[in-house]
Amino acid sequence: MSTDGGATWQTAFHNLTGRRGPRVTTVPIPQAGNQSDVKVRWHYRSTFGWWWQVDNAFVGNRSCDPTAGGLVVGNVTDVDTGDGLNGATVASDDNPSDKGTTVATPDDPNNPDGYYWLFSSQTGTHPFTASKAKFSSSTKDVNVAADNATRADFQLGAGHLQITPTSIEKSQVLGNTTTATVHFENTGSGAADVQIGERKGTFQILGMQGSRLQRLKTEADDEELNPAGWLGDEGEDVPGVDAGPPADPTWSQISNYPSRIMDNAADQVDGKVYSVGGYDGSAIIPNGAAYNPDTDEWSAIADMPVAREKPGAGGIGGKLYVSGGWDVTGVPLANTGAYDPSSDSWQTVAPNPAPTAAPGTAVADDMLYLVGGCADSGCTASNKTVRYDPASDSWQTLAPYPHPVSWMSCAGIDGKVYCGGGFAGGQAFTDGFEYDPASDSWSPIAAMPENLWGSAYAGANGMLLISGGLTGPSTLTNAGIAYDPSSDTWSDLPNSQFPRFRGAGACGFFKVGGSSIAGFSPTAESEQLSEFDQCGVTDVPWLSEDPTQFTLQPGDSVDVTVTLAATTDVGVDQPGDYTAQLAIRHNTPDTIQPINVTMHVTPPKGWGKIAGTVTGTSCNGNTAPLRGAQVQANGKGHSFSLSTGADGGYALWAPAASNPYTVIASKDKWIAQSKTANLKAGKTTTVDFNLQAVGC
Repeated sequence: MSTDGGATWQTAFHNLTGRRGPRVTTVPIPQAGNQSDVKVRWHYRSTFGWWWQVDNAFVGNRSCDPTAGGLVVGNVTDVDTGDGLNGATVASDDNPSDKGTTVATPDDPNNPDGYYWLFSSQTGTHPFTASKAKFSSSTKDVNVAADNATRADFQLGAGHLQITPTSIEKSQVLGNTTTATVHFENTGSGAADVQIGERKGTFQILGMQGSRLQRLKTEADDEELNPAGWLGDEGEDVPGVDAGPPADPTWSQISNYPSRIMDNAADQVDGKVYSVGGYDGSAIIPNGAAYNPDTDEWSAIADMPVAREKPGAGGIGGKLYVSGGWDVTGVPLANTGAYDPSSDSWQTVAPNPAPTAAPGTAVADDMLYLVGGCADSGCTASNKTVRYDPASDSWQTLAPYPHPVSWMSCAGIDGKVYCGGGFAGGQAFTDGFEYDPASDSWSPIAAMPENLWGSAYAGANGMLLISGGLTGPSTLTNAGIAYDPSSDTWSDLPNSQFPRFRGAGACGFFKVGGSSIAGFSPTAESEQLSEFDQCGVTDVPWLSEDPTQFTLQPGDSVDVTVTLAATTDVGVDQPGDYTAQLAIRHNTPDTIQPINVTMHVTPPKGWGKIAGTVTGTSCNGNTAPLRGAQVQANGKGHSFSLSTGADGGYALWAPAASNPYTVIASKDKWIAQSKTANLKAGKTTTVDFNLQAVGC
């Protein structure tokens, strides 16, 4: 410090030992008393001092002086149910900074939930307003007593929905159509806005266990690595962790990525998964590859013009758009590229105005959203939100995310963007938010059951899917969760086989690469979670509703007609069980689970089933099922074509009156085979194939 305006200086405090924060340090400077030209300065030097900083500095005399005003306390409740409302805000209309938030009161049985207290800097009578999302606000005048506590309780109204039935199950013969009725009634005191959406499947998979749960403490040495930052050439070659095959048929291992990879980006375009960029254990790369689920094969695609580590990527209009990510020096790239699979080429498009690495990435209404991310090599988190529109080749800066964050998970669902989790400044988050393009604003959603960051994620079947990553600063997990916007709830996904973080996810639900230790060792293992292949629009062709959108005033009701069509014009050309869900979007505080819909389609009279397995025998004599083999059958006036599954199996119903059928099995690099089959009504005819490899 200096008492002569900086002409001379004296040491007031000198620390030589480690001081782990956050902490408050008080340095007495009595020499400054009664001096008119005092200056104070400080600096620090550290070895391995992660994010160490001096902040919130105060120079002067501390005093504790009373402030004029009074307390306002009370409870906020639901006017319809009488339940306490936690998370509501009560604020002074005249001075909005005088506010409080309601909380639960588990330690006081005499005080219900929805309790708040706030300090009002103004005494006397003035208005206060209580508000909470999905409830109508309430304002009342409160006479605030000076140096005392004044009670003010609030009741908030909202719509409340009763829906019957909660599931639909119908049976019909192929070629027919049937209907069901769902009754909606508003029993609350406010208006209820309802919108009905569709998605395929009933997602029993959400309750499955998958692989055994693994949680691995992978805390990196503070002296070596930043688990959220740029890698450069810091990786290690260490085998990846394997939790073992899933107990339930959920996750399945697919072909390994062509190289070890982490910090890549991926998305699905026209049924194929494209992964680009990342770190391969020795360098940041421009490489990319495409995965064909039908053949379980990866194939190389054209290199990007620049190498990138952890960019954002999204599939729009048959192209893959890639933006941001660290370059080879650790600087986030503004460069944005578009990959066209039809020409296997890249085109440079408009640059990103706020480039980051590891942003939350989503596609909504054919536009690419990038949220937050690492603004530098050390992963200083950003709160910026930007959107790219391929139609106009332009970017727009949107409302910022509520706080800086990187490595979070996002998805575009029904035109909105949902994000959750993430990491910033040594803190892992559980909070999540919804972005509404109409109002250019973020609003809270239900908190995640645990913090996750660096996870693989995707939007599929109308949900945000998250798998793996780190929980807390550095504990690796293979657990996963799914967020359903229609009910504002999180559910457990099956545990994946490969615990990984800093890999890539794509609709399907695919996980590609990633690292299993904080020492950053990329792996090539990739896997898929079945049943989540509905990307983008979540329409179910055989299912329709009328009306799909309506508003119910208090006491009103409406009957929705649900039509289930088992006809070829909506893609139902085979008997079997067809499942879907009606997702109920609404503005009420109720938690409403989706309505499960099951359509049992039975074969017409005179139809029979043809089924079998296609195997292949290699030149060395090994025989195995052939996934993705084509099976074609031609009968009198009826034909079909389909691909075999992972087990090499196929099955189909067809009219026996079209006998005989010529059935052909074929696959690239295998010799095709033909057989004749005669179907029997109501029976199964088995036709197996064993193909020989070409060139033996």
